[in-house]
Order: sequence, then structure tokens, then C-alpha cells
Amino acid sequence: MSSLHIPHPTVTFNRTPLILEPIMITARAVIIQALALASSSGAAFSQLSYSIADLGHLTPNGLTKATGINAAGEISLTTLKNTTTYYPLGAKVPASGGWPISLGLHPNNGTRSSGLGINDLGHIIGEVNQIAFPGVQSVRPAMHDGASWKILQPQDNNGQAYAINNAGQVAGTFMFQASPSVQEPHAAILGLTTFKDLGTLGGKYGIATAINSQGHVAGLSTLPSGAVRAFAYTGTAMLDLGTLGGNASEAWGINDSTHVVGWSHNPDGVRRAFFYDHSTALTEDIGTLGTSSEARDINNTGIIVGHSWVVGQGPHAFARLPLTGMTDLNDLIPAGTGWTLQYATALNDSGVIVGYGRLNGVLRGFKLTPEPPCAADCDGDGTTTIDDFICFQTLFALGDPAADCDKNGSLSIDDFICFQTLFAIGC
Repeated sequence: MSSLHIPHPTVTFNRTPLILEPIMITARAVIIQALALASSSGAAFSQLSYSIADLGHLTPNGLTKATGINAAGEISLTTLKNTTTYYPLGAKVPASGGWPISLGLHPNNGTRSSGLGINDLGHIIGEVNQIAFPGVQSVRPAMHDGASWKILQPQDNNGQAYAINNAGQVAGTFMFQASPSVQEPHAAILGLTTFKDLGTLGGKYGIATAINSQGHVAGLSTLPSGAVRAFAYTGTAMLDLGTLGGNASEAWGINDSTHVVGWSHNPDGVRRAFFYDHSTALTEDIGTLGTSSEARDINNTGIIVGHSWVVGQGPHAFARLPLTGMTDLNDLIPAGTGWTLQYATALNDSGVIVGYGRLNGVLRGFKLTPEPPCAADCDGDGTTTIDDFICFQTLFALGDPAADCDKNGSLSIDDFICFQTLFAIGC
């Protein structure tokens, strides 16, 4: 995680020079602090902003989709092998940046691959095809360990891989032999040497789409009636998460608090992004930018990302922070970049978001890095004035934790010194 180091400033009170200790504030801490101040003082969330990076392509004018990001900032992608045929190829962008690096194909005459998720070890999961029998191709869930693609268990079975944790557990599917002539996809936890069938909610298929560090899983499955439901699995059995009053739901993200996100139909049959808290069993509609919305990931600080349809404009990527409502990510990047951010697919705990959209009309993966807000802009108007001192003094007088500028857990004169230092540095 990057950090912002504020050097030793000299501040004078009553003509007595005072040397302040260095203040180390991580980018995440600055953002959370600024959002807390904004929430308390009525400032606009739009003060948060992101820098944007084009994740590039493997071929000229190639198309890319960013699908995952780990703690170090390494990114998984699916990109096109050529520009005339939809011919996917898994790829990786290093933490240092630069253009994608191809992960290649399966050595058994493979012709395509995909990168759909990444863990902190840099292992990427996805799908590869291979020649199972002469003239017959099969699609296998696989993991790229940095050297080559490895087929996940059970190796003689078609399936899909969607997410991976640091223990190497993979959320995905395998084909269950329901009868001698019928195979049905079941949700499963896959691995290089292990395999666990999670089954379904009583219907004919199940898909595990996300997994956290504890091995808890989220996904979707059919009921005996055929209706599709989001589910959570915490080690015993699948739990039907229900809907927001409609007929269907799907889960696509889970964090280490077993908070689950996805989409659900509301009573009007419209897809709405939802947040589910496993500890309270409560489900929340987190809103929309226009008509419908879908959540795709949630990190351990509670930030949710996904996409929502904007009337007359199509899908727009969104972020939803714990202290704010849903916000269009297109409003939080510099103007004139040529980007339309359409789908936010994943983020890490530092708040770095990846996804894909249109760059001058071409489908391309993106990375959004939070820009540390101005911590001295207490009222969130984009400038530092005497009003910010009044804002801070008000918070301090109310005993608001947002006035704990030095983050030592208590309010004192040191917080005024801290705030004046940040004010002197400026925005």
C-alpha cells in the first residue's frame, strides 16, 4: 500500500517554535478520513477522485477486459489474440504497470485461454481448452502458477473457474453426472489436488463465483422450481439469500466478513445491486445510477463496485463506499480522457479498481487509483479557507471522531496542530 509522508513542518504558537513529528498517512487512511469529514460536514463525495491507466493490449487495437487485482496491484485480464476473431487469451499486468503479458495456452494443443481472477501469490485462474480426444476439444478450469497452465481437479471434467484465494481454493463449477446420459453443472471449490462438490439449491445447476480467505463461497444456483437464487456457503450447506422481492438473484462477490454482493430482481422485475450481511441476515438494495444495477465485488473495507445502466448512455461503472451512496466512476476521473468506464469488476483493499470500458470507442481494460483527497478541506468545497477551520472546530467541539487528525484515538490540542499543519501544506 502506498503512503504519503508529510515531512517535519515548523509551526509557531505564541512565538514558540514547535517541530512536529512525521505524520505517516496511508492513501487508504487519508481517503477514509476525508470521507468521514465529508460525511459529518455535508461535503460532496465527488471530491474523491481517481487517476486512470489504460491496461493496454496484446495486438494493435486489441480488446481487453480486466477481471481481478491483488494486494500488490497485479491484474488479471482476458484479451484478444487477434483483432478479427473473438479469440481470448489470458494475460497479466505486473504491479509495476506496463502492457499485458500473455499467459499463453495449454500445452495440449490449446487454442484459447482466459484470465478471470488473481490471488496475492500472483496465481491466475480461468479457463483453457485442450484436445481431449482426436478432433474433440474440452474446456477445463485451470490455474496459471507463473510458469504454465495447470488443470484443476477433477482433471477429466469440463468446468469453469471464477475466483481464487491465497490458499489456492478456487470458486467454480464442474459437470456432475446426474445420469448416464445427463451432466449438470454443480458449484464447487476446486484446487490442484483437492475438490469439493457444493451441489445446488435443489435445482439443476450451481455456480460458485467468489471465495474469501476463509473458504466461504458466494454464487448462484437454481431451486427445484428452476428459479435462480444467490447463495452463500460457509462450510456446511448452501444458504439461499432470497431476493429483493422479485424472482431471481445472483451473488458475485464476497469479503472476509462474509458480506456478499450481487444483483436481485425487485418487485418490478428490475435488476438491483444488493449487499447481504451474513451476521444479520439482512439484504440491502444499494441503489442505481439510472435504471438497473449489478454489484460485482466488495473489498474488506466495504467498498462495492459494479455497473449500472444510465438512461440513454448504457452501462456505467460505479463505486459505493460505506459512508456514501452509489457514485458514477466516470464523474471521478479527469475530464477529456476519452474514457467511458462501463464495468467495474474487482478491487483490492487499497481501493484500486479495475474493469473495462471504451477508450475512444475501443473496448479496453482500466485501472483506477484513488488520489488522496486534501485532508484540510474539511467542508469539501475544493479549497482551503477559514471555513475549514470553522468546520474542524465544530467537529472537535462535538467530539466527532473525524476531528482526531493525528489518529491516536483521542481529541486534544495535538489535533489542532495536526490540522493546521495539513492546512499549511495546502491542497
